[in-house]
Amino acid sequence: TNAVLDTQETLDGTGKLGTAFTTVQKNINDYDFVSVSPAANGTFTSGTQTVNYYYKRKDVGDIVVKYVEQGSGTELDTQTVMSGAGKSGLSYTTTPKTITDYEVVSTTPANHTGTYPSSGTTTVVYEYRRKTAGDIVVKYVEQGSGTELDAQTVMSGAGKSGLSYTTTPKTIADYEVVSTTPANHTGTYPATGTTTVVYEYRRKNAGDVTVHHYEQGTTTPLVPDITMSGTGKLGTPYNTTEQTIPNFTLVSTPANQNGTYTTGNQVVTYYYKRN
Repeated sequence: TNAVLDTQETLDGTGKLGTAFTTVQKNINDYDFVSVSPAANGTFTSGTQTVNYYYKRKDVGDIVVKYVEQGSGTELDTQTVMSGAGKSGLSYTTTPKTITDYEVVSTTPANHTGTYPSSGTTTVVYEYRRKTAGDIVVKYVEQGSGTELDAQTVMSGAGKSGLSYTTTPKTIADYEVVSTTPANHTGTYPATGTTTVVYEYRRKNAGDVTVHHYEQGTTTPLVPDITMSGTGKLGTPYNTTEQTIPNFTLVSTPANQNGTYTTGNQVVTYYYKRN
């Protein structure tokens, strides 16, 4: 560059024509001597002569910049190495990278700027944390009616940007899930907003309820039996009623006149006596 690194010196040639001169190399901080031109020593002449000493900056330690996840220390991107070759005494400045799904915790770690080290390596660490994404809300509803059968599950998106989620159906008494894999039962946390996953359920099938109306002391039906289908009714109530039958009077109301559909078949029997 031919930049002047130190004060020039002038050797006065008055009364010295033909005599010898000697110059001396200087020690300059942060620089190594390279060469002298044309020579360090010579003879005074009638004209002005210039002796140039050339120097280059010394090699020093590198700056290594790391980009890591806060807490785990996992490196999120390739390190940046700022070579210290020819940088003795110079200052450096570093900046964080933009990393998908992450935000930098501090843009100014203590040594983000400084001077290249005379030896060894200076390591600058930028810490990042995952950005906050939208939540996943899981609903458990009855098919057709949309009635919610259990409390929603909320999977917070805090610190989850770019991460995947997986949901599963709940076990709900008297119901079976229609599909264990709705289209979005797995996926990626949304950048914004909320993703809603809906599991639909239908009531399980129960046993039938058969109602007899018999003459007391017999199994003779006084009216045709009534069969109440238990399809899709597990856990729901059933109700039966006595019949008005000419010439007969109900003896008593059966204990299971009303009840709940169960997994097995049930029989309700009304007995009547002749008037």
